[in-house]
Amino acid sequence: MLKNKDRYDMSEFNPHHPLFGKFHDNTNKKVLGKFKEEFSNRVITQVICPRPKMYTVKSMAALHKNNEFQKDDEGNWIMEESDTKKVKGINKTAVKNQITFEDFARVLEVNEQTCRNKRIPKLCSSALYGDTNKESTQ
Repeated sequence: MLKNKDRYDMSEFNPHHPLFGKFHDNTNKKVLGKFKEEFSNRVITQVICPRPKMYTVKSMAALHKNNEFQKDDEGNWIMEESDTKKVKGINKTAVKNQITFEDFARVLEVNEQTCRNKRIPKLCSSALYGDTNKESTQ
């Protein structure tokens, strides 16, 4: 990556990070056409991609406050785990609140379709009521 740094926007890397700090460079910051790091300062631990434009990524990052990384009593970094979920064509709040990492794994391993109901407010003849639609992730 450092050999071809003219192709990347590496401004998102934390310059104080002990592992990823060497990648920080503001040269191509917000330049169109440059590759951007979606998981800068994070270590990707698991990826599940059951279909195109449908994926989930589990990653870990070291906790830090005021550019100092937090360590436990034994001197090890304190890590926090997070997951990122993307599904094209499904409401973002449904993906965030209702679809889990395990749902992605089930779709991939068992080919089981996952459906969730969502409520949509509708206005009809000056009366507001809720309607239910079903969204599918297969």
